[in-house]
Amino acid sequence: MDKWIKLSMSVFENRKIKRLLAMPDGDHLVIIWFKLLCLAGKLADGGLVYFLKDEEYLDEDLAFAIEENSETLRRALSLFERLSMIVITENGIPRVKNFSDFQSIEELRAIREGAKNTKRFLRIERRAELSSEKERADGAESKEINIIKEHIKQDQIRGEREKIEAASDSPPKTPHGEHKNVMISDDFLNKLREKHGEGADEMVEKLSLYMASTGAEYANHEATLCLWLLRDANQAAKSAVPNYSAKSGKGGNKERFGNFDASDAFNLAMERSLKLCDSDSKEKPPA
Repeated sequence: MDKWIKLSMSVFENRKIKRLLAMPDGDHLVIIWFKLLCLAGKLADGGLVYFLKDEEYLDEDLAFAIEENSETLRRALSLFERLSMIVITENGIPRVKNFSDFQSIEELRAIREGAKNTKRFLRIERRAELSSEKERADGAESKEINIIKEHIKQDQIRGEREKIEAASDSPPKTPHGEHKNVMISDDFLNKLREKHGEGADEMVEKLSLYMASTGAEYANHEATLCLWLLRDANQAAKSAVPNYSAKSGKGGNKERFGNFDASDAFNLAMERSLKLCDSDSKEKPPA
């Protein structure tokens, strides 16, 4: 309390305030000065004083804002400018000089933001209170409350996802292919090359071109490549066995090639591809 009393008394010890008080209607001039300080604090715009920010400044509007006569305000502004208490900006708007000495801009902004949020939630609560008994019984909530809750939920989900991704030890996936749309890890690609040679890179380019041309999307590009390579291996195994059934009748292939069957080649290719796709396995796929 003593602090504020001393601060208030120091205002009247200011030589500029004393000069105003010595003038005709000096008390009124000091009151206008205090009104301008209060308006600058309310606007929290670097000490600027005006009626509407986006409108052209007029002395009449400012006089209306502080409930003063236009002619009296002009005389006061002229005196304040001469005493270096205010400055006039390029747009003609008065600005309290050294306004930071009178108020904390950051604190005022924080207060204004807090007031806005408080009013917002009060409006939400008021709308909920005005809802019908049936809506309250059903647990209906206003649209704004649902939006706020959804934002909170999404923030929580995003935070958990970031934690999981940060804790994951799996190798990072990078874009591959001509169109940079095949997301696989370098470790996985090296394993494919060990197994399939140049066929691995050809299959990556094939998947990249197919996705770019058709707009197709796959949940796991590594699994898709394994499936496509397995399909090609199956087709290659079937084409490697000539069909002699026309000459030999049913079971002609087995008669021509002994115990060899196309299904054996397919099963072997599937076993090798599944071992390759198992990223957790440390054993090298069979040659």
